[in-house]
Amino acid sequence: MERIQADAVLVGAGIMGATLATLLQQLEPGLTVLIVERLGRVAAESSAALNNAGTGHGANCELNYTPMDSRGRPDLRKALAINGGYEQSLQFWAALVEQGALGSPGTFLHQAPHYSLVWGEDDVAALAQRQQSMAALPQFAGMAFSRDHGALRDWLPLVMEGRPAGEVMAATRYGRGTDVDFGALTESLVTWLQRQPGVELRLNHGVRRLNRRSDGRWRLDVDHGRKRVQVDSPFVFLGAGGGTLLLLQQAGLPEARGYGGFPVSGQWLICQTAPLVGRHWGKVYGRAPVGAPPCPCPIWTAVGSTATGACCSAPMRVSAASS
Repeated sequence: MERIQADAVLVGAGIMGATLATLLQQLEPGLTVLIVERLGRVAAESSAALNNAGTGHGANCELNYTPMDSRGRPDLRKALAINGGYEQSLQFWAALVEQGALGSPGTFLHQAPHYSLVWGEDDVAALAQRQQSMAALPQFAGMAFSRDHGALRDWLPLVMEGRPAGEVMAATRYGRGTDVDFGALTESLVTWLQRQPGVELRLNHGVRRLNRRSDGRWRLDVDHGRKRVQVDSPFVFLGAGGGTLLLLQQAGLPEARGYGGFPVSGQWLICQTAPLVGRHWGKVYGRAPVGAPPCPCPIWTAVGSTATGACCSAPMRVSAASS
């Protein structure tokens, strides 16, 4: 059995693991960091472009980030916090580009308008109020609102196709929104990390079990085909997608108690018909129906020449990722 020691072990080579490894290397370049990934390549699950809507979440279009307060006015606190967090991500990526750790930002970051789209007089009035409140702030300056079908057809030609002329609906448009190819970003980060001393990536390595020893350090039992690897470390980060919860439960931490998972049915849709995809550019979010999971509710998002999307308990999403 192979035995390894590392200052930090990161389980999962997606955008979360790659980002944390980069931060650790930037802050403490002397640390030994081991990244273990169950699959044969990085960013193959949730971070992959065709498995991720890629929205740069700056709170421009996600209506669940701006709930109404007790006085019937949009509460912008969550939106401002999320916007600030995303701006920090942009600054971090810009610094890595300047250092040469990342290549051209155009390989993973693309400008794409962000839209919010609603139906019915009540939601239209709420969207207008939201736009007025947000557009007055520097973070969201330039956000436009319209309920005119002509303007909406210019903004969203595919969404508006076949709509009755008298249908009550409205949208906001934020032109400075972004699309992030998290798969490409992850690959670039990992490529740089592998050139740094003390950082090791192991693909096709699946964590079977982890235990905390009496001295506080962690032991991970890792499978690599028929081989067994035992890893010892004082710090473990679990960013293993759908496998995270099971590993977290094994950890035995009090903080993990009470967490659970539940299935959400869905179907991922892909369109590669260039003339159709080419008629739409942007990310469109709507208001989730009552009873839907409390998450952003994409309706139609498209960037690039390949369209992908999912249909779930929220309205349909068709998203296009850069090919």
